[in-house]
Amino acid sequence: MVKQTNVTPDSILIVFSVSSTLRLLDLSANRLSDLPSSAGEMTNVRSLFLNQNRLSALPEHLGGLARLESLSVSYNFLQSLPRAAVRWERLRELKLSCNRLTEIPQEVFSLSNLELLDLSMNQIEEVPPAIGLMAEVRIRKLLQEAGIYFTRYVPLVALRP
Repeated sequence: MVKQTNVTPDSILIVFSVSSTLRLLDLSANRLSDLPSSAGEMTNVRSLFLNQNRLSALPEHLGGLARLESLSVSYNFLQSLPRAAVRWERLRELKLSCNRLTEIPQEVFSLSNLELLDLSMNQIEEVPPAIGLMAEVRIRKLLQEAGIYFTRYVPLVALRP
């Protein structure tokens, strides 16, 4: 596990250079506005924490994180997910709370192993019908602005009309 604070572009490259053995990387609260392309080469990373940064987008090269199981990018400025997110086939937890999402990213519908999707504190106004097709997904918090709260995990199939 690596927890890095006061990260500079040079120190990020050093962290990524040991990426062959890295399983968990926490770069939260570092004022990052971008990630270098070498971030996509961390093929063994299982958990990535990028909370409380200044990310307005996640780069497409993060699609290379094929073993990623948990991604937390809360408290940023994200408006979407990269199209390459569909390659995160092992992803079980996706935390996107407190961003600038206005709709549920279409990429989440292809994540068949997803168990936790946190979209709270975004600007999402409606839940698309396609979310009911994600039978195995459970949601802890969904759309606080819409007034939908779950105090326990609820299968999305229970939300179908």
